[in-house]
Amino acid sequence: MTAIDTAVLASLRELVTETHDHETRFRGTMFFTDELLGPPGRVHGGIHPLVRTLPILARLRGDAGAPTRVRIDAALQKGLPIGDLVEFDGTYRDENGGFRLETRFLGSDRLRATATVPTAADLPQGEALERW
Repeated sequence: MTAIDTAVLASLRELVTETHDHETRFRGTMFFTDELLGPPGRVHGGIHPLVRTLPILARLRGDAGAPTRVRIDAALQKGLPIGDLVEFDGTYRDENGGFRLETRFLGSDRLRATATVPTAADLPQGEALERW
């Protein structure tokens, strides 16, 4: 694991969960360190989708951990501060042989992210696959 991988996973400080009707609601805090630095005082934009989903997913799934393939859709319309506790909330549920994780940071709709297991239709096919 790289220093960035470790910093991403270690950013999760607190996670409180409550499960009802097959859906887990959660809230917690994260703390981002200089290993994740992008613009002065902020998390690097390319790391945003990872920190906003993978540490939470790994903690919620426990021993199952994060799957090998994850589709992440994330809006980056606001920076995340380095060196401050950052609050987040969201939901997690198992669905269609996979899962759906939705997060929101700093109480802002400008920092929403969704992580799911990609379906075969989501994966590159034909010429697109050959380019990879």
